[in-house]
Amino acid sequence: MPWLDNARILELTDVPEHLVILGGSYIALEFGQIFRRFGAQVTIIERGSQLVFREDADVAVAITEILELEGIDVVLDASAVSGAPEREGVALTIEQAGEQRRVIGSHLFVAVGRTPNSDGLKADTAGIELDDRGFIVVDDYCRTTADGVFPVGDINGHGAFIHTSANDAEIVLDQMRGGSRKLSDRFPVYDLFIDPALGRVGMTEKEAVAKGLNVLTATRRMSQIGRAKEMGETLGFAKLLVDADADTDLILGAAILGPGGDEIVNMLAAFMYSGLPCRRYRKSVLVHPTISELMPWILDSLKPVESSVG
Repeated sequence: MPWLDNARILELTDVPEHLVILGGSYIALEFGQIFRRFGAQVTIIERGSQLVFREDADVAVAITEILELEGIDVVLDASAVSGAPEREGVALTIEQAGEQRRVIGSHLFVAVGRTPNSDGLKADTAGIELDDRGFIVVDDYCRTTADGVFPVGDINGHGAFIHTSANDAEIVLDQMRGGSRKLSDRFPVYDLFIDPALGRVGMTEKEAVAKGLNVLTATRRMSQIGRAKEMGETLGFAKLLVDADADTDLILGAAILGPGGDEIVNMLAAFMYSGLPCRRYRKSVLVHPTISELMPWILDSLKPVESSVG
């Protein structure tokens, strides 16, 4: 059965009549929105109970609403059972709530992630250890179990982004020069490039709760931000997560879903790397009228996680 991945889909010369997407994370959503805006009918099938499973539920719900407003059909809690060629294109049999049904599309785009292609490296011959998922095992400085081998990028399992790959290389060069930079010092930071974009840095709320941390959180919807209203882009919200320990008062994470979220998150990442308490951020004077100017103000509505509203 013919199917597309994120490389082959770029080779299309015509817009699919109905693009069926298997998977509900970053690549799936980005391409789904792109082709919907090109004019294709789009159905996204996700086996989990929410899109972008790593994100907090409130973020996932808001993303789903954004996509559905554009006419994208989002199907959750649905597993692919089988697929077959169809006269119209492809037929995918899915199971949802114990019942099976067929989804017929002109094209099938599989976006369920990738596994490392380390099986052809013969790593054991070089004394290089792989983990149970096939990633090359590295220490905090990207060193392997073999002297002089420093794998950077996707293959080491410490990030699947260009910016993390570049940072891997910086850590290796720094270590060779006697420096102390290491992987464990890095905050996760990334963007989901739908429109409006999601910028994410640090921990999510559910990650903080799972670690047993005492945290505060605050949100502000884009519909409450003047610049967003002037732009007519009021979907989404900003959410900050703060350490409730008054002695540290650090920003632990942020999610900016809205206009400029992909850029604003860089400002928050830089502040987090500075190790400054959030009350210092609250005193920042930022340019008006912008989306980012109200990020410090969100801290005025901090509440314990248990009282937060998604």
